[in-house]
Amino acid sequence: MEKKEIKEVADKTEEKLIRLLQLARRAGKLKFGISMLKTLNKKIKVMIISKDISENNLNKIIKYNDSRIQIIMISDMKSIGDSIGHEPVSVIAITDTDFSNGILKLITQ
Repeated sequence: MEKKEIKEVADKTEEKLIRLLQLARRAGKLKFGISMLKTLNKKIKVMIISKDISENNLNKIIKYNDSRIQIIMISDMKSIGDSIGHEPVSVIAITDTDFSNGILKLITQ
């Protein structure tokens, strides 16, 4: 099976996506940072990455990704972190099926 492409979303969709991420954060359903890739890889359903992610971290994501994981690129690290009440972050993993399905539905509208 082919690897999924990294998908960028429109600004209006990004705003809705951020609201979903805020809900997931309050529910404790988000994992942050590149270090969680090895340990959570099989549980990750959707991955959000920032537009200003380092090339090194992007290569790690591509290395550990398989065809199950949809990668979505939005905003910059600071904006993502600020919007979800977290420090600047370049990688967010969503392991919860319901939140993942909501995000996937949103980006395919």
